[in-house]
Amino acid sequence: MLHAAADGAQHDGAHQHHVTCTACGQPMGYRTRDKLTGLLDRWSWDEAASDVLDKTADQPSVLLLLDLDRFKQINDVHGHLVGDDVLRAVAAVIRDVVRQVDVVGRYGGHGGDEFLLLLPATDRTRGEKVAHRILACAQAAAVSTRSVDGRPLVVEGLSASVGGAVRPPGRTDDLVQLVREADGALMHAKRTGRSRVAFAMPDNGVIHLNRRASTAVAPEPVTSTAINPGDDRYLVHARDLVKILRGAWVPEVLAALSQGPLPYTDLLNTLRWATVHDGGGDAEITDSALRQVLRDMRFDELIASDDSEYPYLGVYHLTPTAVRLADALVPAVEWAADRAESIASVQDRRSS
Repeated sequence: MLHAAADGAQHDGAHQHHVTCTACGQPMGYRTRDKLTGLLDRWSWDEAASDVLDKTADQPSVLLLLDLDRFKQINDVHGHLVGDDVLRAVAAVIRDVVRQVDVVGRYGGHGGDEFLLLLPATDRTRGEKVAHRILACAQAAAVSTRSVDGRPLVVEGLSASVGGAVRPPGRTDDLVQLVREADGALMHAKRTGRSRVAFAMPDNGVIHLNRRASTAVAPEPVTSTAINPGDDRYLVHARDLVKILRGAWVPEVLAALSQGPLPYTDLLNTLRWATVHDGGGDAEITDSALRQVLRDMRFDELIASDDSEYPYLGVYHLTPTAVRLADALVPAVEWAADRAESIASVQDRRSS
């Protein structure tokens, strides 16, 4: 979109201070967003992605083009407003997965069910993991909406296909060429069964990736023999003894990792079976809550991971600091458990 400044000059998105466009009234350099999803619209995404590619020319970048599978059936069967809710939900999934530096936009404008993602400073292996993570989260999403006749409706099991392309360091291909390669890979993913990720190859061929990318185990993990994950006394009393640690579910995380490293997904699945308390009663360890806990525990140097940028791609393990904490904590937990009735009696007298 070409804007005209108040002084008669034109601009194409370059930043200028205190100058507005006479056509749209927006500040010069303003990038428009898709009103439905809140993502950058196609042309603003082009501008932002081009800027990022220019600034990261010495590093690899990945472009992902995501297309919802059989989205037209959702509109035809349930109505276009349901389709709008699905698009919003997918946009939210993408925002939750990517980093702040990644550039995300909606492709095709009104009615479009495709999304563009530029991941700077990212190689193909990591780009593949991000794509698979988005597909898994979209499939797990439950979109609450209403059908055309007003009845409550939940749309689940969303499926999408992703085409990817890599811009190696130093390659001078422009954004158009990168989109063209990703689009070809997306067509391949669609033709070979949908609900999968395909990447364009440097020789302009396409490879089909029908497996989840494996994640390497972090080097030199440590375990704790002090913690017995099956001992309820640890989980019940450790919460009261570790007030100095941020994160209401730290004891559960320590217990889950005490036997060895776990990928993020396995760690989340393990903890979802636990009964946890956050000070306000029972609570479920959700995906977003666990990521915050893991960030806090990494800051406190209690856990480590082999992927520092994407929390959900890492394999987590205890640090020596956490093992020393467990070695000191468990005897105190056992002592408190053995004297639980006496402690409760004293607490009752103090509160009365």
